Amino acid sequence: MVRRLEKQLQSHLSGRATFVEDLNVRDQLYVAFLRSPVAHARIREIDAGRARNADGLLRVFTGPDLQDLVSPDVWREFPLAVSEVVYQGQPVAAIVASKRQQLEDCLDAISVRYEAMPEVLDPMRAMEDNDKWLSTASSNIVFEQESKAGRPSQVLKRSLHTLKLLFQIPRLSPYPLEGRGIVIERGRSETIVYSSTQSPSQLQQFLVKSTTGSRPVRVIQTAVGGAFGAKIFPYAEDLASYLVSNRLRRNVKWVPLPEEKLFTLTNRPAETHEVQVGYDDSGRILAFRDRVLVDAGAYYAGTAGGPLARPGTKTLHGTTAIDQMVSMSTGPYDIRDVEVRVTAVATNKVMMGPIRGSGGAIATLILERTMNQIAGRLGLDQFSVRKANLICDDSSVYKTALGVSIPELRFTDLLEAARNSKETRELFQSASHSSGQKLLGFGVSFYLSESAPPSEETVRLELSKGGMLVLFVGVAPTGQGSERTLATMISESLHTSKSSVEVRFGDTRTSHFGAGTQSSRSIAYAGSAALLACQQLIMRIGDRLGESSHGRSASVTFRAGLFHQRFKGGSSRDLDFAGVARELKSVTAVDATYRSETPTFSTGCHISLVEVDRATGSVRVVRHLSYDDLGTVLDRSALIAQIEGGVMQSIGEALQERIGYDPWGRLIRSYFMPSAVATPKFTHVLVRLTTSQHLHGARGAGEAGRIGSLPAIVNAVENALSAEGRTVFLPSIPIAEESIRKVLSE
Repeated sequence: MVRRLEKQLQSHLSGRATFVEDLNVRDQLYVAFLRSPVAHARIREIDAGRARNADGLLRVFTGPDLQDLVSPDVWREFPLAVSEVVYQGQPVAAIVASKRQQLEDCLDAISVRYEAMPEVLDPMRAMEDNDKWLSTASSNIVFEQESKAGRPSQVLKRSLHTLKLLFQIPRLSPYPLEGRGIVIERGRSETIVYSSTQSPSQLQQFLVKSTTGSRPVRVIQTAVGGAFGAKIFPYAEDLASYLVSNRLRRNVKWVPLPEEKLFTLTNRPAETHEVQVGYDDSGRILAFRDRVLVDAGAYYAGTAGGPLARPGTKTLHGTTAIDQMVSMSTGPYDIRDVEVRVTAVATNKVMMGPIRGSGGAIATLILERTMNQIAGRLGLDQFSVRKANLICDDSSVYKTALGVSIPELRFTDLLEAARNSKETRELFQSASHSSGQKLLGFGVSFYLSESAPPSEETVRLELSKGGMLVLFVGVAPTGQGSERTLATMISESLHTSKSSVEVRFGDTRTSHFGAGTQSSRSIAYAGSAALLACQQLIMRIGDRLGESSHGRSASVTFRAGLFHQRFKGGSSRDLDFAGVARELKSVTAVDATYRSETPTFSTGCHISLVEVDRATGSVRVVRHLSYDDLGTVLDRSALIAQIEGGVMQSIGEALQERIGYDPWGRLIRSYFMPSAVATPKFTHVLVRLTTSQHLHGARGAGEAGRIGSLPAIVNAVENALSAEGRTVFLPSIPIAEESIRKVLSE
């Protein structure tokens, strides 16, 4: 099974990629989960009597059936609810059958008696009401955080102009092609877990630490089918499936049904931002204040990974995105008087988690839309107001008011390059001449993205006996092509053919611990570690060739892919890597660790042209331009594909995508996403003005397209609707057609 998986992992285009759905191990059983149909209730009784007579059913597990296998550090209601459910879709029982098609009938045969409890759904009311999202919770407020610099309140009072804006941002699903899934195979000495995870190492550690008397666990990443942040951390179903396998001592498989995807993936939380800014006649922001209310959902540890903590604990998986939103709240602008206050409230909805772009996308959306509103009210163009606020380029490192150190990135040069390009002028002229049934709008966004936080990564590089160069990495590509980029870096660094380089990933047995694919860290850290490994491998091979000279003294140098041996007496020879392998007759391996104590930043300017239909209110993104400083470009085609993928996600978020609930906390199961028909004409200009601190100079681009494009699209729609001195502000996304029709009718 393992060998077959290794061969097929990189075969997506030929249709031979192995997803969890495709995996079948010997004598496997099938697992399904009975989920709560209500948002909040006590569990009074679970009756599985009828189910036990169902054809093919082997076992029904409820929470108490597995508790003795769960570590004491894990909350009692996890992975299966024991006494109280806190969101619709929470698993309350696991059933095991010999055939997958028998699962649905078995689920229908289980009855649960619930005692309804008040649903906590409105985060504003949740701060005041006595009803709690969890009966034992002391408060619905999960955490509060205030970040402040300067004297924003005083500066606001004496500002020439002030502006208040209310932004409403909905819940969003990462909604990858493949939801999730897990196959557990019990070997003689270890358990092998196959999963479409973004972080095999974290899943491995989670399963071991969450259980008592655990066997050695090996995690292998299957083809992922997209992730976008939803598969970084383990979930309840992962742990429950593992416990079922341990209890039965059998191989098991769980793959969710398509309709379970919205239930079983974390959501980007809904947020309300009350923004107040003070500014002068040039549009320069003098003070910025943001009061943020976060609808965190059923916020408890374990369901989305992170520390195994009790409810109400500030856990990593929930607050990382919020911390980044706060740290990036001033973006690439020189704003010294700032206050950002965040209140996160637990509600009876699916728990929150990260999504592509994380907090940086929200911070950029708020700031760039505020910039456009200031420009409209002052009668300035969208570039001028941004130039008036940009961080000056005269210092090597700029420290923001909230303490983030940003290396010199030549913001002004990048803005002017975007502003003065032929393509930008054409878009602006098109929007200026719109008339008739179709309104055209022109929107700008200038972003600063923390593309990779401080971190480290260790890789192993081997020269095999057969002459192949094999790189083992702990990062876990999810479809962005990192493995291809890493192979190219190795072949170019060692001056050898790409066909002689292989990158292996997604297996905790063969790779060092790695944080996996998160933000845009894969190439930043694994790529730099790979370059270090190349240098170390050259030195190691040189030492070994010197030792294996059959008693002859020899000096060894490396140049252009060849090791040159010069022996005492004047004779010499050249060996390529295949020749070295034949000479040494054994594997030569090195481990290399690369770390950076400073974050990595990317920056750019995105410009959108949209078309608004007067009659229907429908919106189409016609063209999208991006001018990005992403440092050294290692793989242009992969980079462009990532930017375009990010823009398409932003089109969905701006115009279609949202997760909704009815008044009883039940998920509205319609979720609309953009199709290929919505793809605009793209123009990408990679403006290399600077390089990063990493060995290769690349900055990271996995999230740049999404962070830069979303505000540009929304700004373009508002621009299309603004006419004759009127500046339109649309507080909510996605932008509803009825909202546009209302604006036009006024």
